[in-house]
Amino acid sequence: MGVGGRAWTPLHARLQRSLQQSGLLDTGSVLVAVSGGQDSMCLLQALVDLQPRWRWRLGVVHCDHGWRPDSAANADFVAAWARALGLPCHVRAAAPGAVRGERAAREWRYGAFQEVAAAEGFGTVVTAHTATDRAETLMLNLLRGSGPDGLVALSRCRPLAAAPSGPHPEGASHGGTPLNGRHQAGGSGGAAAAGGVTLARPLLEFTREETAGFVRRLSLPYYHDTTNDLNDIRRNRLRNDVMPALRAGFNPQLDGALFRFLELLHADMEFMDAVAERLYPQVR
Repeated sequence: MGVGGRAWTPLHARLQRSLQQSGLLDTGSVLVAVSGGQDSMCLLQALVDLQPRWRWRLGVVHCDHGWRPDSAANADFVAAWARALGLPCHVRAAAPGAVRGERAAREWRYGAFQEVAAAEGFGTVVTAHTATDRAETLMLNLLRGSGPDGLVALSRCRPLAAAPSGPHPEGASHGGTPLNGRHQAGGSGGAAAAGGVTLARPLLEFTREETAGFVRRLSLPYYHDTTNDLNDIRRNRLRNDVMPALRAGFNPQLDGALFRFLELLHADMEFMDAVAERLYPQVR
């Protein structure tokens, strides 16, 4: 059993070890971005359960894009769950018609995270991106013809100054915090140490299958976003049709395999960056 008599799961144990080794959330205040879906409810509960060991000040932020008729009910669900956990919940709703398209939504959402974190004194914002999200982003960027920079997507940690830009806005420069190795407060991921806000993704080592097992085991409620079922969106087609076919036909552990590939690619890119930086003054 874990803290407070709650079940202590393998996910709790792995996340605890990961945070100890990486120093990813060595901060006093953590704002959890919660959509209400399976992954974010898993992350929120896991951090609440670990909080007595870390002494974080936790809060919740939810962004309502207003795209679905039930989006207000979704926001109410998240706010009610946060209240049940004894946590403050900051809901931000977009003006009708103000957010159009995935890129605009991402920029507005990350701007809202930044605004709430700065106003409420949170040093780190965490999102519930998983290894499965990372694998999907890798495949999308690969199909677009991205180079290595574009393939190394969804970094574990980066400054939250604005939503990232580029061919895929969720992509990240390989100059961020190493996937394996301790987060350095003075490095590229240490915005909080410089007075800014850091964006962190603690669940990148876990698959969506693992978060599903967690919410089932703890009987956690979650809100199903019906737009994820619509295959007119490219990511949804990849998620609902292509990735399951690749798992069934080639590798049931596809998400983990792509995660390991990205770790190796990330290390290679950092090495090449370091070599280029060292040699550049000699060839100018």
